Amino acid sequence: MKTHVFSFAALVSMLFTLFISAQPLNNPQKDLVLEIKSNDGNNGIAVTYNPEKDLYYVAFGGNKDYPLEVFTSTGKNVYTKEIGFDSRGIAYDKKTNSLYGNAYDDGGYYKIPLNDAGLPTGQIENIMTGMHQPNAQSGGFFDMKKKLIYFRNGTTIYIYKFKTGLVSKEIELSGISSREVENCVEYIILYTGKKGYEFILVNYLSPKIYFFNKKGEYVTNISLNYEDYMHDFFNLSYANDRLWIYSKDYRRWTGYKLF
Repeated sequence: MKTHVFSFAALVSMLFTLFISAQPLNNPQKDLVLEIKSNDGNNGIAVTYNPEKDLYYVAFGGNKDYPLEVFTSTGKNVYTKEIGFDSRGIAYDKKTNSLYGNAYDDGGYYKIPLNDAGLPTGQIENIMTGMHQPNAQSGGFFDMKKKLIYFRNGTTIYIYKFKTGLVSKEIELSGISSREVENCVEYIILYTGKKGYEFILVNYLSPKIYFFNKKGEYVTNISLNYEDYMHDFFNLSYANDRLWIYSKDYRRWTGYKLF
């Protein structure tokens, strides 16, 4: 009987620990910097992570000839080449061992196959043409597990189905003022997948990180000690439990551990 009581207590303790660990850290610290090798491109679009190969992929937007670069978890650059489309979002998919992204305006969705080492094969495929996002500049955040893409326009989150390119749901952000929303990095919404803290907006003037739940309701915020200039559109991402901020001046992505 004592063994069962101990086991139950241990289970409760473990679940409590897991719940606590899912909360955002109060004082996020930078723990990884990705120095861009190429001199091309101005706006950093996204960072995505491949846990199987422990690799980070970073994309630039504005031109199909701008780079896609790949880094190890120590920040070593192992690949740089033209991305092949005018990117506005990019994500890794384990099931197909590929990268997927959305393009500017009516460019649609793209696929970049990876080889066994996790590096791009050099091929690229336009898997869906046309305007499948709220506006021309929409930055897409791909959730490949649920096959959904998250976009934001103003205070509205638009959820598109990856397979059809159609809107499946709209969520209104609530709990912060319209002025605060206006001061947040434009064209994007970040998705963490963390229960109760699913969505993120970042105030580039403070800087401050706002967390919202899956219903779009404001939950909490934390301040970020970011010493460089933060841009008012794009140049922001989320991957591997980290907020990523791109510096145009120093041409580098800096990761801050949030969870």
